[in-house]
Amino acid sequence: MSAPRAIVLLCATTFSGGCPVEPLCEALTDEVRRCDLVPEQDDTCMGAGFGELTRLLDAIETDGCSALYDAKTDVVLPTVCDAMDWECPAPLHPLQTAVVSRYPLVLVSGIDDAPIFDWDPGIERRLDPIVPTYHVVLPPWLLTERRSPALWEALQPILADHERVNLVCYAVGGLACRHAVSPGGLFADDPLLAIEARNAVASITTIATPHRGSNVADVALATPDNDARRLISAGVLPSATALSDDERDAQIQDVLEELSLDGMRAFNDRVPNAAEVRYHSWAGVSYAFGQTIWPIDSDIDERCATNTGEPAYRHHQDTHDPMTEGLWVLSPLAEIAVDSNGHSVSSPNDGMVPVTSAAWGSFHGCLPTDHYDVVGRLTHPGVDPVTGFYPAGFLSQLALRLAEEGS
Repeated sequence: MSAPRAIVLLCATTFSGGCPVEPLCEALTDEVRRCDLVPEQDDTCMGAGFGELTRLLDAIETDGCSALYDAKTDVVLPTVCDAMDWECPAPLHPLQTAVVSRYPLVLVSGIDDAPIFDWDPGIERRLDPIVPTYHVVLPPWLLTERRSPALWEALQPILADHERVNLVCYAVGGLACRHAVSPGGLFADDPLLAIEARNAVASITTIATPHRGSNVADVALATPDNDARRLISAGVLPSATALSDDERDAQIQDVLEELSLDGMRAFNDRVPNAAEVRYHSWAGVSYAFGQTIWPIDSDIDERCATNTGEPAYRHHQDTHDPMTEGLWVLSPLAEIAVDSNGHSVSSPNDGMVPVTSAAWGSFHGCLPTDHYDVVGRLTHPGVDPVTGFYPAGFLSQLALRLAEEGS
């Protein structure tokens, strides 16, 4: 018997004067937290009635986290917003309803191939009716020069049906996207294939990509006795990879060295942009530890400014993204960053990547997301009830922008 039904049965047999809502309220709060939806530490559903709480809990038991959303719009249901006393603002980026792109979108994974850290499949389902959308999963935790060949290979069947593609690359995946078309990248020694690659990619949009490195990698490299590297390798490269412990540690070591502040400076010297490809980028800004004090607005305005100097923090006024708890310990480390001039600065971040590192090419500003929200993760594919950020809507608007520029 489920916990909600047990509570209902207990209520019916024990409380003759009416059923208390506290146990159901606690149960609902636990469920929405499991679905990564409770944004504040003091959320309460004590304003909801016993029957309403019971119906919500039964729906979650039957349909899982999807029961919290409208199936057509991906908006959190008004009954949930009312029960939890959430504002539930309108989507920051409404989903386009007409075909919007000249070329298809290819969503490229980040550093990890685990589904929980990759693009939510619901995004592709929402986008496909309005723009052809594909998903490429790269091999995890390898140097970029070993991942970009896999990207190029995965693009071949897509390019068989389309003249060109728009790459939308998440986190470290953005480095593989750049490397695949760069004059100093994948086909640096093959001029003909280099031209083919650059002609095949109309644009590269990177989201939360550490173009100038992440201090998180530097800190991991500085830990004594390889403790951090061994912890990472144990979590992301299990024994099923057939690697020895030493091989896994060495593989992680290589990746962290590449992603360090100095490592990415060297990478950028080797891997310049291709003149034939349009480059776009976005960053995320989130608030750790359940607070709304840091980053301050002036720092966000400065770091999130576009190439023309226009402040571009795309958010509803007086809303702040609550960072996923698993990123809290990393966020203070990610504040240390290097800007485009090579200067050491303090930067707002998404819990993993600083804004100044994510800016590359035409920088369009910041989104109210942490490092996982931006791809609809961990279990958060719909419209955020705090910020209104909606991954599928954002990408549909991005596709429209690309179409307007001829991509």
